[in-house]
Amino acid sequence: MKQITAYQHTSPVPEQLPDLRRGNYYCSVKDGERIQLLLGPFKSHKKALLFLPKAKAKALEFYFWSAFYSFGTLRMESNFTKPGLLNLFFPELFTT
Repeated sequence: MKQITAYQHTSPVPEQLPDLRRGNYYCSVKDGERIQLLLGPFKSHKKALLFLPKAKAKALEFYFWSAFYSFGTLRMESNFTKPGLLNLFFPELFTT
């Protein structure tokens, strides 16, 4: 058995401050170059950040490989109102 010679523990990530710009915000997922809108649109970034754990949990529930994807939020112009993928199949996620 090899002995550990060095160990580095990372610091906790600071809480993200909401973006105050106008637009529609989405919970999103990224796999390499592919990006998918999961949940939204939300009128504020703060609300999208609040729903992000629900969107990630639902994605993990149905596709275990999504554990290796990057989850986050993104902003689109106000005239872009396409619903997120999870909105279509699980509308209760968007309203609770």
